[in-house]
Amino acid sequence: MKKIIILLVLIVSSATCFSQGRDSSSRFTEAHYLQKSKNQKTAAWLLTGGAVAIGIGAFVHDMNNVFTDAPTSGGLYIVSAAMLTAGITFFVISARSKNKANAVSVFMNIEDVPTLRYAVVGNHPLPSLGISVRF
Repeated sequence: MKKIIILLVLIVSSATCFSQGRDSSSRFTEAHYLQKSKNQKTAAWLLTGGAVAIGIGAFVHDMNNVFTDAPTSGGLYIVSAAMLTAGITFFVISARSKNKANAVSVFMNIEDVPTLRYAVVGNHPLPSLGISVRF
């Protein structure tokens, strides 16, 4: 019996010593996901705008030096394409974060339910609680 008690005490103490505590306020709230979506959309606009500016600058440079032996701006085109890809990726991630904000919603409605009382059908208000979970 002593061995079982000692084993249980060791299990409980190891669980409390090596476990991470959770915050009382959950980090994954609707406001958190909406702020995250806003930040990602801002980053997406900055990356996409920078990619367009670099791409136009590289194109203008190449058009100005079309009849000379100046090197082309191949590196700038690659950087522009990489930034544009990252910007589009951030737009997609932003949309997913916004959908996660609306993934779980709790709502309460007051519905009128027809009831039969003393041979008379009447409407009786009945609260209904609903939970919507989207994946």
